[in-house]
Amino acid sequence: MAEPGAMTLESARRTGSVPASALRMVVGPFELGDNGEGAKSAPIRMKARTAQPVQHWFWGRVVHDMAGMHLHKDRLPVDYVHNPSEVIGYANHFRADTDGLEVSGALVPFKDSDRASEIIHKARAGVPYEASIYFGGDGIKVEDVAEGQAAQVNGFQFAGPGIIIREWPLRGVAVCPYGADMNTRSELAQGESIPVTFTNLVAQATAGKETEMSESKPAEAAPTIPAPAPAALPFLAVEGYDLVGCAYDDGNLPSWAEPDVIHCGLFRVSRRLVDTLPLPWFSWGYSADGADLTACECSEFQRRVKAAGFRITRAGWCGHRDRR
Repeated sequence: MAEPGAMTLESARRTGSVPASALRMVVGPFELGDNGEGAKSAPIRMKARTAQPVQHWFWGRVVHDMAGMHLHKDRLPVDYVHNPSEVIGYANHFRADTDGLEVSGALVPFKDSDRASEIIHKARAGVPYEASIYFGGDGIKVEDVAEGQAAQVNGFQFAGPGIIIREWPLRGVAVCPYGADMNTRSELAQGESIPVTFTNLVAQATAGKETEMSESKPAEAAPTIPAPAPAALPFLAVEGYDLVGCAYDDGNLPSWAEPDVIHCGLFRVSRRLVDTLPLPWFSWGYSADGADLTACECSEFQRRVKAAGFRITRAGWCGHRDRR
């Protein structure tokens, strides 16, 4: 059970932020090379993230989309257990593909008694270490895959329930003792929080829809426009896309399975799209003989937007206003 005040995945869905410690992940082997006797550095290679799902203390079952990784800088410091005061080397080569994220660089001791020298000595003597990543920063996009849903990632079908980190900055790499616990209770309760955009909240929002819709104003109260529900806030906040759709219950929830599918009940577009997308935007798709309906106006709109090179995403959940 979480401590009072501690963030949980459920609270993160409501607030759009997660504890910074949730963005650290010890996931792969650490390998130490040898530059020869008398060398001032030692090459390192780390399998910093597998392309397959892992179990995480905060996210549960989670996988990183390798296509969504972007570097904070071309060269990143390597530190010890994510302690910025203990920088022990650097990483300058990064490969992210369907095999996972591989990072290489070097440990750089500056004296015989420093942490880099200690790790080099112990690793050569057989002491195991692990690689850990930190992906806290701007632009984190999380796809929430509900039970019964599935999504493509890293060349395979990811079946829910689970989390896909769709877009994420690689901001740090660390060397950790094997089996180290990076997440203390104090960090959970009091640590820095990082904004995250959640998408594909169909299952969570559907479960709570009846509660939201059952709340009504007293009969004598003057009509007001309600503030957006927490589930809708990601739709308003996400940036960098030309077409943003908001999920809702259209009576056919499987139609939302792909992460960038939208329906036209609620969406917003960029000024660039308005100015440059040729008309008409909407039309129905029919078979060659015109006898059968093959595509709704929503899918035809998306097809035209994608064909024109615009970026599409979906974020948040909305419902219907109670008209009573």
